[in-house]
Amino acid sequence: MTPFAATYFYRGTTVYFSSTFYDVNGAVVQPSGAAINLSYIEDGQVRSTLVEMTPPVSPAVAWTAQWDTRLIQPGVVNWSVHSETPTLPYGVGDGSFTLLANNANLPTF
Repeated sequence: MTPFAATYFYRGTTVYFSSTFYDVNGAVVQPSGAAINLSYIEDGQVRSTLVEMTPPVSPAVAWTAQWDTRLIQPGVVNWSVHSETPTLPYGVGDGSFTLLANNANLPTF
């Protein structure tokens, strides 16, 4: 996995994800699919959403995805990247970031 380095984003930002999957020997593998599960708090409840990743076009090897944060409440967002195969994932990567917004940053723009 190749996690991003940012620890916070401002609401309204499109968050970009990029992951390269490797086998146990460190060789790049291309799974049949990949997705990111995002978990965040909304109105006091834990919510989650699944974002499908876009496969790379050769010679690129990284899968990518983007998530629109315009309507998300500020707080910690947890994410987990999973590759898909017919039976088991090739790889999993977890992380988190903080979504920030002040009173001028409205969730409806």
